[in-house]
Order: sequence, then structure tokens, then C-alpha cells
Amino acid sequence: MSEKMVFKDSEPGSLSDIDEIKILICYLLNSAPQPLDREQMNYVFQVTGTVNYFSFCQALKELTDTGHVAEQDAEDGKRVFVLTQRGADTAKTLSGVLGRASRDKVVAAAAELLSRTKRDKGQKVAVDRVEDGYIVHLTVHDIGSDLLDMKLFAPDRMQADLLADQCSENTINLYKGIISILLNDRRGLAEIVEEMQPRRQE
Repeated sequence: MSEKMVFKDSEPGSLSDIDEIKILICYLLNSAPQPLDREQMNYVFQVTGTVNYFSFCQALKELTDTGHVAEQDAEDGKRVFVLTQRGADTAKTLSGVLGRASRDKVVAAAAELLSRTKRDKGQKVAVDRVEDGYIVHLTVHDIGSDLLDMKLFAPDRMQADLLADQCSENTINLYKGIISILLNDRRGLAEIVEEMQPRRQE
């Protein structure tokens, strides 16, 4: 799911008190490993069902107006939000008024979102039509030379899309698996199989 604008109706257990929502925003920004933009914060709150979109917008505006949160430019040109000292003090002092479940959910969702964003920036998966089928092209970027540059053939679009999805979702294991096979590292292969085993049982 894209983190671009998401709208959801309020769910049971979602926050409706603006002051609590402001505390949750401060807690999220204080806990996240890097600043978040408006769309990222909105995605986190909507996907966890903790805050509806309009309440989030109101709370964020009030936090900005009162100097708890400030906007700044990120390297990619986006406008991101950071806590001021006042906002950090609020996060540390008042976060206890929030339910632990709500706090844990939003922090986990933010971590997953940022991890996925970082992963997507470090890799590229493309599906190209060729005369006799499709080519799935996976490139894993790194500082300097690429870590992996691989092409796979698929006879039809359905299989090509499946391969592309798996390349995107399992890039690390794919890379580790190739290295383990080439180095005859049976332990490394066993670790990959063990890690993937729970998925097969679900």
C-alpha cells in the first residue's frame, strides 16, 4: 500500500481527543529514527486505525502553531516534521497518558514504513517485454558498484509479475542465497530456509 494520502473512517478504540492525538504525534516523531513527512504520518495513523485523517490534520496544525513541531526541508526536497525541545518534553512527560497498545502500534508501523522506503530506494525491479516472453530485471544498489544485477526470464506476464514481487519482498534472502550457493555455504542456506519456513506454514 502506498503511503500517499489515505482516508479511513474511525475505528473502535481510535483516539478522538485532540490533546491525546497531539501527544501521540509528539511520541511518534520522538520515537521514529528520522523525521516524517505529512503523508508518512497520516499513513501510520490510518493503517493502524488510531487517528482519523481530519483529527490528525487539526492536531498537527495546532502543534505547529504552538511550537511543539517544526517543518524543515529534507534532502529529497520534501517537507518533514521534527520535534522542537518543547515537543520532545511533551513526548517524554505525557506519553504515559496514552495506551501502550496505541503507542506500540504507531511506532511499529512507522519503522516498517521507513524500512520499506529505504529498501525500495536501494533496489529496482523492472519487467520488460521481449519477443518470447518477459525479462524481470533486479538491481540492488550500493555505494559504488551495484551489489546485484540480475535478469530472469518468464514465459508469461503472470509469472513475470510473481517473480518481480518475490524479488522485491525477498531481496536480502535472494542475495544471501546466491552467495551461499556460490560459496557452498550450507549453513547460510539452512538459515534462509529456516527463516522462510514460518511463511510456508501460514
